[in-house]
Amino acid sequence: MYQRDYLLIEVQKFTLMLSRLLGLKAAGKLDEFNLEVQALLQDEFDSNLERLLGFSEEEFTVFVQDSGFSAEKLNALAQILYLFAQPMTLTPETLVLVRKVLLLFDYLAEKHQYTSFQNAEIANVIYRFLSNLGISG
Repeated sequence: MYQRDYLLIEVQKFTLMLSRLLGLKAAGKLDEFNLEVQALLQDEFDSNLERLLGFSEEEFTVFVQDSGFSAEKLNALAQILYLFAQPMTLTPETLVLVRKVLLLFDYLAEKHQYTSFQNAEIANVIYRFLSNLGISG
């Protein structure tokens, strides 16, 4: 019972945070958006964007496995990274971000049996983006 309540609170919290971030980005308030993302990553994931970007795929996988984060929290991290990668343009940062989003989605599906239509759609968008660049996903 308490576990379920905790998870519902986590989902609500991340939904509100993601909505706020989406609103800031849509309004073109990129400085505020970047500050909010950095604060969120530090507060909720004890990390920052530079550290996450600096991880190799193997290091990132270890970070995720060792984190002990719930599936909901890992999904929120994937959504934050995807939102940060928008609009997807050919930059090294974007390529690193979208690959980490895909790694998170794969980890969620394999280890937590966590999938959603939204994640599937995001993955398809990323695969199309990579395919258009001639990069395999």
